[in-house]
Amino acid sequence: GGEEECPFLADMLKNKWGEIREIIHSVPSYEECVAAMKKAGCKLTVEDIGKDQKLFDDCDYVIRPINYPSTLPGEGSIVFDTGFARIGVINAQGRVNMDALDCPFRATEKCLKEIEGRADIVIVDFHAETTSEKLAFGNYFDGKVTTVFGTHTHVQTADEEVSQNGTFFLL
Repeated sequence: GGEEECPFLADMLKNKWGEIREIIHSVPSYEECVAAMKKAGCKLTVEDIGKDQKLFDDCDYVIRPINYPSTLPGEGSIVFDTGFARIGVINAQGRVNMDALDCPFRATEKCLKEIEGRADIVIVDFHAETTSEKLAFGNYFDGKVTTVFGTHTHVQTADEEVSQNGTFFLL
């Protein structure tokens, strides 16, 4: 598999969760990456499910955006126990210059109510095109979640910070 060629993939396999788009260019093939993570029991946050539908037919390992139609494969969030902490992972997708989806703010807010009391740490993978939407999302959920990762970034701006309310942002 691709683990030997890609330490980042090996780290994701160990931690049981990863964002598929972050490692796609680091492994021999997309299919190998998905197969290695699935075999290891990882959960994958994914976007663009329609384009890659055939890879996600067996959807027990897919965390799709929470604001995607529920008829698509996967779930919008998971909570898993590491033995150290219960970690909630929510995947949401923005709407500016992207597909028309349900509101990511309302969908994430609803999900937070559903996982309340079940997660010690809540990580949100917010897949969005514009920095302004990522900033708005991060500010709205400041203090409500542990971390907001703004993904779909083609050029990293290194806008990491920890807010006064304790939320870590990497937008």
